[in-house]
Amino acid sequence: MNGTDVIPLDPEAALAADPAFAEAKRQEAAEVERLRALEAEQQALTTQLAEIAATAATRTQRQKMRGAVSEIGFEVAATQHRLKLRERDVQRVQRVVAADVGLHIAAQATSAGELIETKLDDLLAEFGALEGLNVMARTAHDLVRAADSVLGEETPAPPTVRHACGLGEGVWATLAALREAVHEERQRRERLRHR
Repeated sequence: MNGTDVIPLDPEAALAADPAFAEAKRQEAAEVERLRALEAEQQALTTQLAEIAATAATRTQRQKMRGAVSEIGFEVAATQHRLKLRERDVQRVQRVVAADVGLHIAAQATSAGELIETKLDDLLAEFGALEGLNVMARTAHDLVRAADSVLGEETPAPPTVRHACGLGEGVWATLAALREAVHEERQRRERLRHR
């Protein structure tokens, strides 16, 4: 793949789109096909050789056939060696493409993480503002109750901030836990940065 190609994030799709991988696989397949053809030829000659009676009259013919079978054996060994090399070529290209995909996935994960962190900051800032309103509302409620106590009256209480915002206790507790988790993670990162 060259620098202007769009890299698919699916490693299998990236391999399928990579011309170097396709070429390596083509060469590997050609060696497999050559090996099969040589083995078939060797098997056919061996079968023919077995069918020829061992006599003085057939000795020369049998020697030539054994030589051909032996020569094909060398070709088979050489082809098996080339096939192993082609398989390693395929693995090398696969490693390069998969590593490149991994880098692109990491870049996207970094971008997504940064976006989520920004949204978390916004969400937690809004939650902090709600908590501030909650504290002020409780203070106001306490002042109203103190005045009612002195005056001997009872003023109807407005809805609590938690009730008015509609988040409910479960979401409120989850946001508080989320704030704590984000804080702990940022402290952990800060400690790692200073090592």
